Amino acid sequence: MKANAGVSKVTENKQKFLETFVEYYGSNYAFIYDTQAGPGLYKGLDGKKIQFNCGNKTNVSKGSPIIFGERVSSNCKIYAVEKNVKTFKLLQHHTIDYSNVHALLGTQEEMTPFVFNRTKDKECGLVYIDPNGSFNWDIMHNTFSKHYNTDFLINVSSVSLLRQARVYGKKHANIGLQMAKLNRKNWYLNIPKTKSNSKNWMRLFATNDYGSSIDNDLDMIPIGTKDILQVFCDLFDSKPQTLSKYIKIEASSDVRSKAAIKANQTRKKLAEVLKSLRKGHSGVKISKKVGVPLDYVYKVRDRYLKE
Repeated sequence: MKANAGVSKVTENKQKFLETFVEYYGSNYAFIYDTQAGPGLYKGLDGKKIQFNCGNKTNVSKGSPIIFGERVSSNCKIYAVEKNVKTFKLLQHHTIDYSNVHALLGTQEEMTPFVFNRTKDKECGLVYIDPNGSFNWDIMHNTFSKHYNTDFLINVSSVSLLRQARVYGKKHANIGLQMAKLNRKNWYLNIPKTKSNSKNWMRLFATNDYGSSIDNDLDMIPIGTKDILQVFCDLFDSKPQTLSKYIKIEASSDVRSKAAIKANQTRKKLAEVLKSLRKGHSGVKISKKVGVPLDYVYKVRDRYLKE
């Protein structure tokens, strides 16, 4: 594996974004489906997969299965799929300490129906798509798009899309048509702020919930915003009318500003609760002082402070 497939600046940025995303929204999910999981750990200096007897584990870079395993509740089932047998064995080895990570050997075409049949429509779930090569949008259209409460977090490369178009046909590069297959109301775009983003990697978040309340720290912009919509269309060879046909145009910037203020207030309350808990204050005292329900205090304690 080449270094740029392991821990390039783009990859490092991607991992930090995923960690932040899971910190904010991971508690919402009953399951996470990691469609192309990889080995779970990489060497931080050269991007190579860590082997079983790797010895010194300094400069280790964590992949998505480990990030999920470390940050979500033990009640959240993580289905991590890997098609390469050797990589799968590494994945099993690296996730052995995470009881909620289920490593599955197979392709996304084989395993997506398998995972889908083990989830329920009423459950909130996340499908994480970080393709190493091509990605099958149709398989999601036939499965998880039917679950209203499933969100999608997708890493997309405009260069990869155009390459796939030469193989699968021009429509494959039209991201508007592909996005329509997931049938989600709200779409958000994040552009990695790195100088080495040569393949135009971007992150898409698709959901039927949240509306304008996506946290500002994630730097995700509603695709319905006029300027970013044009940038998106230019990079991904889609037309604005194609996207607007399938995607809800987001609320005004004033509404988004209110949502950002609300999100900031929530973070401040969380910080106050954590600070008081660490000082040993009682739940009742904290509830009255911060102005939050008592069960919220207990949830914060269980989420962040219990071993």
